[in-house]
Amino acid sequence: MEGTSFINLLVVIAAFVAVSLVRGIVPRLSLPTAVLEIPAGVIIGPAGLHLAQVDSIVATLSLLGLAFLLFLAGTEIAFETLGSLIKPAALSFALSLCLALLVSYGLQLQGLIETPLLLAITLAATALGIVVGVLKQASQTQTTFGQLVIAGASVADFGTVILLALFFSRESGGVGVQFLLVSSLLLFAVLVVLALRQAEQWNRLRVLFSRLNDNNSEVLLGWAFFLMVSFVTLAERLGLEVILGAFIAGAIIGLVDHKGGTVHREFRQKLNAIGCGLFIPIFMVTTGMRFDIGGLLADKTSLTLIPLLLGLLLLVRGLPALLY
Repeated sequence: MEGTSFINLLVVIAAFVAVSLVRGIVPRLSLPTAVLEIPAGVIIGPAGLHLAQVDSIVATLSLLGLAFLLFLAGTEIAFETLGSLIKPAALSFALSLCLALLVSYGLQLQGLIETPLLLAITLAATALGIVVGVLKQASQTQTTFGQLVIAGASVADFGTVILLALFFSRESGGVGVQFLLVSSLLLFAVLVVLALRQAEQWNRLRVLFSRLNDNNSEVLLGWAFFLMVSFVTLAERLGLEVILGAFIAGAIIGLVDHKGGTVHREFRQKLNAIGCGLFIPIFMVTTGMRFDIGGLLADKTSLTLIPLLLGLLLLVRGLPALLY
């Protein structure tokens, strides 16, 4: 294509490949990959060595990476275990959100921040994908403790994704209209789940999926990607953030493939390989490239807020854990 250059994408891919090499050379470096990929993006970006910039190609793949991150997080929700654990998980999240609102508006009264609601949602958020990854490394996902943590993280992840979608919605009709749009998207997701569950009873479809299960999972991966992009597109058309559509699509996959091998024995493994092996690292590196270190260092108030926000994060997310 005339005028198209892949040099920026090449540098971005080289950055997260270098991170994987570092983790291989230093096996004791047990930090999450994202902790290293974001600084790598800072180094290669405009705030660092200026080796690459976020052009249209990198920006598009980065957006896909964000969608895949939320999509995979949705697939990790264990709906079958949420029943008995939903009460403490919901109470914990509600307390976290109340504490976050309290401290955020307190900071606004002190003139330290301008968007208290966004900070409150951020402080109450939980990265389900990272939490599940840590639990898997510790072989705790199937324990009572692990299931409790996953339940709490699922409620917090789903709740904050909806709140963020409402906050960033481009609709100007007010919260009521935005809530109606989100409800419409959720209703459509329920209808899709019911249709898929009903389709399992059709003999021809059962034979078809059985044949796909025996042969390969590539076709099923295509259907999963189609489902994710469909809900992302629908959310976008409704004026909502793509993160909500991607997360709901992942939750649908989690409901259909609730045993982690119902659809195909290698389906989840390949799905994670695509997301974690390409799209999500591009998003993480691009996030670092967009980080404005100069603006942060130029404002001494922002520097002093960093340890304060870390302490508030520990308070907001740590104190409600006592409910468990």
